[in-house]
Amino acid sequence: PAFRRIMMLRYGVGGFVASIRELGLLLLCINLASNLKFANGQLVSSVFGSNMVLQRDQRPVIWGFTEEPGTYVTTSLITPEGKTLQHTVQSDIGGLWRQLLPSFPASLDPLTIAVESSGADETVVLENILFGDVYFCSGQSNMQFGIGSTVNALEDILKADEYPHIRIFVGKSQPAAEPLKDIRPELPWSVSSSQTIGRPGKSRFRPFSAVCWHFGRTVADGLDNAVPLGLIESALTGTYIEQWCSPSVFDRCDMIPSHKPTGIYNSMIHPFTIGPMKLSGFLWYQGETNGLNGEMKPVDAAFQYGCLLLAMIQEWRAEFDNAEAFFGIVQLSTWCTKMLNRNGIIETYGGPELLRETQEKIAEQYGKGNNIVMVTAADYGFGCEIHSPFKKPIGERLGRAALATQYYQGDIVWESPSYLAASASIDGNVVTVTVELKNLDANGELEIIRPYNYLDYSEDGMFDCDNQLDPDTCAWAGIEVSVDGWLPAAVTIVEGNKMVLSAIAKTDLRIQEVVGTSYGWGQVPMLSVYVKGIDLPVLPWKRELLVS
Repeated sequence: PAFRRIMMLRYGVGGFVASIRELGLLLLCINLASNLKFANGQLVSSVFGSNMVLQRDQRPVIWGFTEEPGTYVTTSLITPEGKTLQHTVQSDIGGLWRQLLPSFPASLDPLTIAVESSGADETVVLENILFGDVYFCSGQSNMQFGIGSTVNALEDILKADEYPHIRIFVGKSQPAAEPLKDIRPELPWSVSSSQTIGRPGKSRFRPFSAVCWHFGRTVADGLDNAVPLGLIESALTGTYIEQWCSPSVFDRCDMIPSHKPTGIYNSMIHPFTIGPMKLSGFLWYQGETNGLNGEMKPVDAAFQYGCLLLAMIQEWRAEFDNAEAFFGIVQLSTWCTKMLNRNGIIETYGGPELLRETQEKIAEQYGKGNNIVMVTAADYGFGCEIHSPFKKPIGERLGRAALATQYYQGDIVWESPSYLAASASIDGNVVTVTVELKNLDANGELEIIRPYNYLDYSEDGMFDCDNQLDPDTCAWAGIEVSVDGWLPAAVTIVEGNKMVLSAIAKTDLRIQEVVGTSYGWGQVPMLSVYVKGIDLPVLPWKRELLVS
């Protein structure tokens, strides 16, 4: 009856008119009814479909739901050679059935899977299935940011036609109060092409993640396009990390969550864990909302974020039954802490510096030998705009990191150098600090370039650091001394692999101490030092240095 009434509204049958309130109630009824049926009567879970990629070299699980418990479900896998492998299982008391499939190596030859239920005259046929590597791309808006809104979008979109062995899936963004059994796809499994991954100028967050796509393309090229890739986008703009965590994560961190916790986890993570889905790894680009929030002291917020991120990594790996799954973290890009709102009033937000440092520490302390990596987006920002269109370099950095660590291609340089130690010297009123770096190849050299963040689409071709509400918006290099405070520092390179920061003091340095150094530590990092010939910047830092 509700459906008939909606049809009457749409087509005006009998001149029926409903109030907005009545229409809202009807839509709610239909939504609830469809959700119930969707969760309990979908023979094959919607996380699967024709054109999908199943994880190679593992025994993947396929699952679904029957109307009645105890129903027999037969799965027939038809190989490229025409051989049929058949298995039958019985659904449990809740109507859930799971079937463990045989392990297959990577192959560009498609298979077919047919699923038949004994309880109804129903057969679901999934065609054009490949075995390869599956990656789960999650986070908030910068992961959701679509390829159609990036720099050089048209060129990259047209190039997608060359990668039919990359398959893409987008889960629908729908918070839920309770864990859902299934998910409604916004984009079902599809063969990547210029028609499926995006259109230039369309919605910034549709239809497929630019970072996820460029990651997949980079990995595919690095594997000589011999291994199919399945890319799952499950991301939602404006979300806190708490919303992506299960309740057990909060127990590990001994915290009481806020910001409507677990709602996104319930609808956008949990449905994939029913089997669970077998995969190779995760990509994570999130933290802006946690950083912008000013409810907690920045140090406390960063500490809490670090605990949640590490616990979430461990939890996701356990729930997806892959303790060594690749986990690629994107270090946050740029935004400004003081902005004019629509009413012309200055609003103040938290900054990204401490969260960037936290992300780096997680990868540094827990990632070595544990398949957790971090690549930075701090150098490819867009001034005060939190959504940078420069997503291709970030996806490619993640792809190179995966090729080096997940696929053991040891000749790939993927890791940004970072601060190791420093020593200071004084000559008259000039203070100089020499900085040694780690994660720089023994034969690696550094070079100085114009910071990418200094470029913008403004008329003069650069980001105007002097015309911001906060004078500290642009973060260059600095040396802190005990009397004068922070001094702007010039950066040079010595011996090919060391950074030298130099500054001129106002007060006699004989009565001062060198207290600390910083480089790119702030809202918009002006990173100018890179690994020579490779698009990898030295990471931002802020460190104490007590030297007379």
